[in-house]
Formats: sequence, structure tokens, C-alpha cells
Amino acid sequence: MPTADGWVALADGDAVRVNASYPDRTTDEAVAALRREGLRAVAVTTALEELPADPRSASALPRNEHGAVAVPVPWRFT
Repeated sequence: MPTADGWVALADGDAVRVNASYPDRTTDEAVAALRREGLRAVAVTTALEELPADPRSASALPRNEHGAVAVPVPWRFT
């Protein structure tokens, strides 16, 4: 779902329950509003270079012994 400054993703079962859109709200405002409605929503990260610093992806993108991000199998980026 588009917002004023990005995108929001909803859990599959919740996506069909949304009766509103938030093009005039920030992503954070939209996520908060959707969660108040009892829906599972998260901000979409489109800047892949920011993923390693995002605490939500820390366990999915560990660092190797040299400090580089180690993308685990089955993920791959081309």
C-alpha cells in the first residue's frame, strides 16, 4: 500500500480487510493507524543498502568473520 513517503506491507490475511488507503500519511503514521485497527502492517524497506542496519533484519543478515554482510541461503541478490 503506498503512503506519502514509502510503502506499507500487510500480512496476507489482513490485506483483504483494509478499507482505507493512506496516500497523505507517512509510512509510520499509516503503520500505526493500521495496527490500531488490529491489522499486521510493517514499513517496506526499499533501500537495500540500509537492510543490514535495520534491527528487523539483523538475524536474517548476519555478518561474517570479516564484518561483511553474509546473505544466507536460500536468499541471493544479483
